[in-house]
Amino acid sequence: GRLFVEYLRGLHPVYGAELAQKVARFHGVGISETMAAHLAERTGGNPFYITAVVRQAADLGVSLEGPEELNRSLATDLIQGAIFSALWQQVMHFVMGENQYGVRSELIEFLAQYGVGERIPEEEIVRFGERVGLDTVEVHGLFAALARADLVEEGPLRLTYTAVRDPILNEFLRVWRRMELNVPRGILLSELQEKYKRLVREMSEYKGYVAEQVVNLLMTRWRGEEVEGKYFGVEGKVVLPRFTWVGKRELWTERGGHVEMDVVGRYVGGAWVVESKYRKRKVGVKEVEVFEERAGVAREALEVEEMRLWLVSKSGFTEEAEGYMRERGILHTDGEQLNELLHRYGLRPLPEM
Repeated sequence: GRLFVEYLRGLHPVYGAELAQKVARFHGVGISETMAAHLAERTGGNPFYITAVVRQAADLGVSLEGPEELNRSLATDLIQGAIFSALWQQVMHFVMGENQYGVRSELIEFLAQYGVGERIPEEEIVRFGERVGLDTVEVHGLFAALARADLVEEGPLRLTYTAVRDPILNEFLRVWRRMELNVPRGILLSELQEKYKRLVREMSEYKGYVAEQVVNLLMTRWRGEEVEGKYFGVEGKVVLPRFTWVGKRELWTERGGHVEMDVVGRYVGGAWVVESKYRKRKVGVKEVEVFEERAGVAREALEVEEMRLWLVSKSGFTEEAEGYMRERGILHTDGEQLNELLHRYGLRPLPEM
């Protein structure tokens, strides 16, 4: 028969955060909504990783109310906990068992150069093969075996390869190589925690990311029904389409224009483009105008008959911005209205961060 590869992915970030909170309650570990969302993102939504980090926090006797505790639990489990044990077995099973080409440490060192989901250039694969004494056929056989061991991902017809889209395994490959060089685990643990501290500075980006994912999940629940316009700052009814595709999207026009929209929902003959703001300050007219400009590029790229603009802001909008959007027919929703919509569709409210 004809076989196709379908990689398993992690839980949707919203469900990953919910799992983190449920596991934390079970193990008697305190966890904030912010850290639950952060943990889901950091682990790629992998249920095993999420559970392992929470259990490690219970073993360490710490709560997961802040980033320092989360960093400590994640780093500890990656160096000496359940995550380390599982990934060590996976890597060693291949390196010492299935690998028939005699390439071990050099291979892991090569893979550790690439970030999550990053494409590994064909010329680099060939060059690596030459460096370790493998011809073109052999090095492609090696990478096909790596794909079967889930240490890389392969494209159609085994013509392209990318680093795994698993952030924890990707990190572990670098840790494993350092262990091979006999770096003490205590030093590795300190290095990881220092690295993770730097990630804390990017927390504001995670807030926006979580808000996008909440809106994304909400839009997947719509089935063509009508709802009151009060949820979107307009009078009358608003039809909520049954989207064929929903997600973050980079868009290019034939003239070279480029824009990345927080969420795009496609349906037959039309689309919704969405921008989501999670911050204390209200959205003003200038920001709405920028959104319009970006949506104009999206309209050209999508080539749809009809398109609706939807702006979501947790802290709401200035009076001027609301008046401007009503005149322009731009849908707009504040945090309270969004929570009402989420409740209507059986979803949890937007987390406070």
